[in-house]
Amino acid sequence: LGVVALGTVSQAQMRYHDPLVGRDLRRSFWKGKIKRANYKGSSGKAIVLYDTSGTFGWAGDLYSQQLANLLTHFDLNVTLQPIETYKSGMLKQNDIAFYLGFVYDNPLPAAFKADVMADKNPFCWAGFNIWQVAWTNSAYRAHDPAFVARTGMQFMGLDDTGYPTVQYKGINLVKEQNAYVEGAVQITNPSLASVVALSSDTDGSSLPYITKAGSKFCYVADNPMMD
Repeated sequence: LGVVALGTVSQAQMRYHDPLVGRDLRRSFWKGKIKRANYKGSSGKAIVLYDTSGTFGWAGDLYSQQLANLLTHFDLNVTLQPIETYKSGMLKQNDIAFYLGFVYDNPLPAAFKADVMADKNPFCWAGFNIWQVAWTNSAYRAHDPAFVARTGMQFMGLDDTGYPTVQYKGINLVKEQNAYVEGAVQITNPSLASVVALSSDTDGSSLPYITKAGSKFCYVADNPMMD
């Protein structure tokens, strides 16, 4: 694994790297020309939480809309919520929740981190910042026993290998390298956690891309909306 310490990959690579979204789109977004859609459904409630801070925080709204579009296929009533404005209990108010972490080391609200660890509804974490709940001390990678017990996995750090393929149910899917840094996890309790999809390289090396802990927690190694 090409696991690197937090902070050793450039901030440009960590925070945002997507040539498909250009300067003109950014200008349109800032001027309010891109409108958030209304995602209504009848089969349950979902919330999509996303980063909005920093230089590239504007892209969070775009990524959340992409995910919301996918979720409408399941007839869900989807709420889009910036993570910075999260309030205690929001996870419990929804049948399923997602967090898109693409701003590297974005300080997450304490209420959100507490709810992730305590709430029993299905939750999916995609991308950066999982170390804020998986470790008790980011500087020393001290694994939080509560996170390990809840998920059956340990977060090992960031991997900058750049895997070109995702293997899912016997199918090889091409993985674009717009955001090639992935989070590396290691399963500690196979009776609880399992790998759903693998990131793989031509030399045979691989990394869990999607890891599930039963039906209640899922970790995706990057933000798929950036690929």
